Amino acid sequence: RRPPSLSAPARARPQIEEDGEFFASGDSENMVRVWHYDDGIVVAQARGHSAPVRSVRFSPDRRTIVSVGEDGAIFVWECPSMERLKRVLSDDKVSAGDDEEAKEGATTEG
Repeated sequence: RRPPSLSAPARARPQIEEDGEFFASGDSENMVRVWHYDDGIVVAQARGHSAPVRSVRFSPDRRTIVSVGEDGAIFVWECPSMERLKRVLSDDKVSAGDDEEAKEGATTEG
């Protein structure tokens, strides 16, 4: 199966969740999005990167998504809320994601 077409120019290859119900994408708008596979509807999204997102991956337990951006940052997002749990910068600094900026960047649909 091929994922539905993405509304924003994709930068990261979409990753389909193991059971095939959802997939995650990263794009040139610095967004990480979770889509319902069959409907092609965005069910959650978040912005944290300051540059396009290059890679997204679900964790094996599907409770988190990891994104990597051209800005050198790695983000860990809670799924499905898309609240940022952790940010790792290119210089190995780690910050917790429970700040207001992280909460403002996440949205869920439905």
